Formats: sequence, C-alpha cells, structure tokens
Amino acid sequence: MSAGAMVVMVPCPTGETALGDVSLNHYAEWLDGVVMHGGADVWPGSYGEEPLKDAWLGDRIRDLYDLALVEAFEQAGKPIFGVCRGLQLINVAFGGTLYQDIETQHPGAQLHRDPVTYDQHFHDVEIVPNTRLARMYPGLGQVKVNSIHHQGIKQIARVSTLRPGAIPTRYPRRSAAIPRVVTATSRPRNGTRSFARTMTASWMRGQSSTTF
Repeated sequence: MSAGAMVVMVPCPTGETALGDVSLNHYAEWLDGVVMHGGADVWPGSYGEEPLKDAWLGDRIRDLYDLALVEAFEQAGKPIFGVCRGLQLINVAFGGTLYQDIETQHPGAQLHRDPVTYDQHFHDVEIVPNTRLARMYPGLGQVKVNSIHHQGIKQIARVSTLRPGAIPTRYPRRSAAIPRVVTATSRPRNGTRSFARTMTASWMRGQSSTTF
C-alpha cells in the first residue's frame, strides 16, 4: 500500500458474502493479482493423502475456496503470490504434494518450527548461483530468515496445469496462460526490505493444454 497499491479482500462468491452473479472469475478479471496468505494447514486430501494425525487435518473448506481462487487467476493469466500456506496451496493446485509434518516425515531435516521461540526462530538460506534471485542480489550467497512452519513441499509441481479434481466443479475451467507465480515463506534479517518479496521467487510461464 505504501507503494500505491489498493488492497481488496475477495469474498466467497456463494452464501452470505455473494454479490449477485459476481464470480471469482470476475475478480480475477478486475484485479491485477492475488496474494494467497498463510494460515491453517492444507487438508491432506487436497493432495491425495490421509491425515497422519488429527492435529494435521487442515482446513478443507478453505482449501476449496483458495484452490478456486488460484484457478480463477490462473485462467486470467494474472500473478499469484503465495506466502507460507499460500505457496504450499499453489504447489498442491498444480499437482505437488506436502510433508504433513517436516520433523516427522523428514528425519534429520533442519528445524523449521520452534514453539518456544516461535517467530524468533531463524535459519540460513542459500541462494543458488546463476538464478534470477542471485542476479537480483549479486554477491549475496546466504541470508538468515525466520521460520514458523511445520509443513513443507515434498514433491514440487512439475507440470504447468492445474491438478485434475483439485478445484470445485462449480467453477468452470478453460485453457489459459499460466500466470507468474511468486512465493515466499520467511522474512530476512539482512536489512533488505524488498528481499521478503523475492526471496523464493519463481516465475511459471507457458500455455495450459489440459481441459477438464
């Protein structure tokens, strides 16, 4: 907002928040992009798994809404920005899977969540040489970020089409260009304010050839 952007909360197009015949496709047409923010775990059923624990059931209802948002903005060719749960949800929408709990399912993995220190828990992140991010921050090979998440991407989506059956059928599908997708999970401690917006940025482009 400090840069002049106007933030709009996109309501659910059904139920008490419905506005006539306005759909998520209309919002995707009117707006310049969407931010998929953090929150509850992604429901394991959204990526074809059963919850390993009741504590990791996630939020199936929110998944349906968020997946529909991703679809609408994907169809419109608009940028999709994912933060924490948001980037994990984007990965699931395009066919990827998640670790329901990093510590349980990935023994020996770096600690990503500490219930005592919470948002004061930090770890190092390496920037891969010769990438877009490395070119944006020349000479910066490693940064320190905070982390409070217990889930993470297990299998990264490797196709440029939405996962079949991941989106509620009440939202129509059509072929469209895959939008630019930007993801971020943590905040830096290197004093670079813009780094949080680009730390784990990736640009996905191409044409969607799959129809459902």
